[in-house]
Amino acid sequence: MYNLFKYIDQHFKIPTLIIGDFNFPNIDWYPVPFGACARYTSLSDNEMKFVNTLRENSLLQHVVYPTLQRGSDVPHILDLVISSDNFVSDITHLSPLGNSDHCVLYFHCHLNIDQAKSTDKFKWDKGDYYKLTEFLDINWDAVLDPANNSVDEMWETFKLVVTKGI
Repeated sequence: MYNLFKYIDQHFKIPTLIIGDFNFPNIDWYPVPFGACARYTSLSDNEMKFVNTLRENSLLQHVVYPTLQRGSDVPHILDLVISSDNFVSDITHLSPLGNSDHCVLYFHCHLNIDQAKSTDKFKWDKGDYYKLTEFLDINWDAVLDPANNSVDEMWETFKLVVTKGI
């Protein structure tokens, strides 16, 4: 897990959001501006390594109230919301689902992501190649007119005709 955090930090320069039950019951998270900070009181080696990994990779942890409560046991913050920047807000602890003893965490992510543009994908096995051949059976010398067009103009004309045919 620690190597994964380091890998993400080194190879992906995009907003990162990591959510899950990390099961580190001894880490005492307390609120600070832009996230939560850990108190270093009797942490196991693994918990200390986790806190240091977050710090080394400039990751913010946002949950500051217990997410697990079993009967009369001491409540713990086990479920974490970790981000690479301060785009998480308004974390609300909701009732557990079903028989779970973990809270459902509801929060807002303030990210502006460019909408991915979908591109048409051709089903090459469904193409009517006979009709395409007929469509492209034209007088290319007249269409491209090499005497009056540059190579770039002819390429754009050719591309337009072929695309229209497809």
